[in-house]
Amino acid sequence: MKKSFVLLTLLILATQGADLYAQNAANMALLESTTPEERSNIQTELLTDKLMLADSQKEQLGKVNLKYAEQMEEVIKGGASKWTMYRTAKRFDKAKDEELKALFSSDQFSTYLSYKEQLKRDGKEQLLQLREEKRKAE
Repeated sequence: MKKSFVLLTLLILATQGADLYAQNAANMALLESTTPEERSNIQTELLTDKLMLADSQKEQLGKVNLKYAEQMEEVIKGGASKWTMYRTAKRFDKAKDEELKALFSSDQFSTYLSYKEQLKRDGKEQLLQLREEKRKAE
């Protein structure tokens, strides 16, 4: 009975690990199929709508998003290990948050922080739509 439980646990962990790896590979392929400008524009539009930004804030946000999208492009296409990519992405995310904190009002920044996870999902959906439109155009 104990062996069965251990084997079942290992099987579940292995299956979940394979799903996670496949999901990460799909996410990387999606990022590789888009440009930094496309990723930046999607983030800027989603945040502008969510935070009700002024035109001047939108322009500055676009610059910040593009700056970090270009930095991430080197990571995405650089072929670094997953751990290195993760650490670099976290470092960029922290630096970007500091820049956005200075750009947004305290209410906007608070809303941004609570929206970040949803922003990733919404952005991924937009990127998938963009990739599909590119395929149709080809």
